[in-house]
Amino acid sequence: MMMLMMMMMMFICSGEVAPAELEALLVSHVAVQDAAVVSKLDERRGELPTAFVVLKPQQSATQDQLQHYVAGSLYTSL
Repeated sequence: MMMLMMMMMMFICSGEVAPAELEALLVSHVAVQDAAVVSKLDERRGELPTAFVVLKPQQSATQDQLQHYVAGSLYTSL
């Protein structure tokens, strides 16, 4: 399991994104088997989404790759 800090999305989206929407985007990635998104307290921004990701067997993805994937998906859906 890997933990991802999804701070990038706070800069791309003007509004808040529901954890379920982030989870759905992560699970739609070819390497991701399961994902859970929770809030992490942040002194500057209040809360930041944090994702816990389980990759599929024989698959790999870096935190940076998954952040860009989700950010790109959010950007195109705006």
